[in-house]
Amino acid sequence: SNLPAESRMQMAGRIYSLEQILLVMLQKNGLGWLRDRVCPERKLDKAVDAIMGSRCDAPAESVREGLASYIRELASLYDPSLLVRM
Repeated sequence: SNLPAESRMQMAGRIYSLEQILLVMLQKNGLGWLRDRVCPERKLDKAVDAIMGSRCDAPAESVREGLASYIRELASLYDPSLLVRM
């Protein structure tokens, strides 16, 4: 990895990813709320664009699973994970 071990240890469990934030917002506010805020700008992030669907019409369960999948992938990049456990 490009991140020195000492830095990884200091940052372990302290970072939120965009996908984590979006998952919390989905759970708290629902899919309609999330679409209203994310869809106009979804092209700015390839993962979010893929998760939301080509016409931003992915169902809630698909969005939830897509976000969870990306979160798992990000969490596996470093040991220990840099992401906050949710």
